[in-house]
Parts: sequence; C-alpha cells; structure tokens
Amino acid sequence: MLLTYKFKLKPTKSQAIELNQWLGTCRFVYNLCLGYKKDVYNCYQKSISKNEMQKELTLLRKEYEWIGNVHSQTIQDVTDRLDKSYQSFFKGGGFPRFAKRGMYSSFNFKQNVSICENTNKIKFPSLGKISFRKSREIPSQIKFAIVKKEYDGWYVCLVCETPNKINETPNENVLGIDLGIKDYIITSEGNKFENPKYLRKYEKELKNCQRDLSRKKKGSENRKKNIYFLQKTHAKIRNIRKDFLHKLSSEIINENQVIVLENLQIKNMLKNHKLAKSISDASWGIFSEMLKYKSEFQNKELIFISPNYTSMDCSECGWRNKDLELKDREWVCTDCGVIHDRDINAAKNIKQKGIEKIKKEAGHVFSTCGDIMVGSTQPAQESHVF
Repeated sequence: MLLTYKFKLKPTKSQAIELNQWLGTCRFVYNLCLGYKKDVYNCYQKSISKNEMQKELTLLRKEYEWIGNVHSQTIQDVTDRLDKSYQSFFKGGGFPRFAKRGMYSSFNFKQNVSICENTNKIKFPSLGKISFRKSREIPSQIKFAIVKKEYDGWYVCLVCETPNKINETPNENVLGIDLGIKDYIITSEGNKFENPKYLRKYEKELKNCQRDLSRKKKGSENRKKNIYFLQKTHAKIRNIRKDFLHKLSSEIINENQVIVLENLQIKNMLKNHKLAKSISDASWGIFSEMLKYKSEFQNKELIFISPNYTSMDCSECGWRNKDLELKDREWVCTDCGVIHDRDINAAKNIKQKGIEKIKKEAGHVFSTCGDIMVGSTQPAQESHVF
C-alpha cells in the first residue's frame, strides 16, 4: 500500500526564493486555466477537458515564457488539480474558486524524485538537490512527492509503495467501539478513553491571539507577527491532537484482529450547533481514516455498521428502550432487569452487529467471548455459538 513520509526541507535563501516562484507560477496557471474554462463555457456552453487544457498550456508558454521555468510535470499536475475540483463540484461539492495568495500552498512531482546516497538531500527535477531533516529511513522507492509550504517553512511528503506488515502473532479478538464526546472511545470490553479536548484547552490562547490580530494595522510588521503566532497555535493544537489519535489507533489495531465502528454521518451531525465545536474537535473522521489504513497495512479487518438503535437496544436480551433520551447515561432494561451504562451497552451492540455482518459475508463461527474461529463454516457446539 501507499504510505506518506513527511520531512522538513532546509533550502538555502536562493532555493527558498525559487520555491516561492514555483508556487506563485502554479497558482497563476491554476487561476488562468479556471478563468479560461469559465469564459469558454459562458460564451459557447462548452466544457474543456483536461487534455484540451494541457494543449492550450503549450500555447500559453509562448505568451508567458517564465512558465517554462517550472517543470512540465508540475504544470500538468495543476490541470489535474483543477479537473478534480470540477469532479468534486459535479458530485455535490462547491464550485472551484480562484486561489488567492496563501490559499495555494503546494505543488507535486509525479516522478524522478530521489534521495541522494550518504547525504541528507533530495533531488527534484529542475530544482536540484535540497537538504532535509532525515528523521527516519525511507523503506522503498518514491512514487511521487508533494512540496508544501506551511507557516514555519517548507516540507516534502514522499509517497512510497510499502509492502503490508506481516502479523507474526495474530490474535482473534473482536472489538466494538462507540465514539463519544466526554469519553473519546468506549470499547465493548468496558474500557473508556477520556477525550482530551485540545481545542477547549487552548481556546483562551486562540481568543487572545485573534483579539490582538484584530487591533493591528493591515500590512504592518506587528500584524504579520500576530498571524504567525495564530498559525503556530493552530498547528500546535493540530499536531497534539494528531499525536493522540495516532497512539490510540495504533494501540487498538495492535491488540485486536477485527474492529467494528459505527458509520456516522458526521457532516449531518455538525448541523447541531450545540455540539458542532465538540464534534469537530474530536476529529472522528480522521480517527476512522487512521484505523482504516492501519488495519489494511497490518492485514486486519475494520467493519462499519449502521448506528441505528445501538444505544436503545439491550445487549443482553435485545429489548428496545424507545423512551431513551440523550441525557440518560444509565438505564434499566425492563425485560431482563440489567442496569446498562449507555455507552458500554452501545459498544457491545456494535460488536454484535459486526459479528453478525461477518457471519453473513464469510460464514465464520464465533465463540461466546467474541473470538473468531477462522476457516470453519460448520456450526460449533451449542454452548459456543452466538
């Protein structure tokens, strides 16, 4: 599978100027192509394809000769990016907009990027060799590279084809996970992981930075300093949150063979303005993506199930409590008398739904503790089958 390795570049002053020129050229070409596509459609009601746009670029190089300073692969990738923006629009996304300075922050190399042997330098087409902080070894050949500008400098993301990890000590445990706000995840085993709420912790610091920024004169050096501190605070929150999510997702993947999650419609959940900030801070979507690629990398299974009635159904007898409200954190099953913690009960139901889904698809047999007995489609003894 494809894995991305991110490193910080250490360009010289002349290289930094050249990188900024490349970024500015890519932004100019993007806006030029977008304007051309809009004009052609408004005049002739005709849409231009990606290949036709690339042909037009060869003519534009004669008018704007300085576009030729940027590698042809990078310029072609700009048209690919514009084409993806239009495809996203046709699928229900927003219409492509002209990129202002600061909005267009990266450019790509599709091939011919290599690491120089015995040196901490990367060789880019047309740009040459640029030093970088080599914090880890790159296990395989580079497929393509993304050069990105952030608030504190330039970074490179190297995308490499990496073989899947062989699981030497496989376990057969199935884990159901319920995502929450007070507790970040609640497992079917009864474990709760507290939500650190990093945005809430640094909210006062962000407010102070934004208040100071609003009082600074536009174009002044003090305003630039405040913008830098604001970007630094946002990056700090983002990095701390990502570190927490990486550690938590790795722990879950390493200890379980099958993980079952709810397929939450997060975009719709954000319409609840009382919980929108907390849901955004939790980053459930990023956490799900981490579990997805890590399970694939380690040859494990991640299953998404419908979230309907996972909190209302009794995990012991199946009775449904239709009167359950969001404020009710504990409830008693009137059918079997079991006292349920709302979140743990939901996690157990999620696990059960995941097991039923696998049984339908693959015919696996499960023991009472939820372990997979792989390779058997015959029914087990009565005391060991759900």
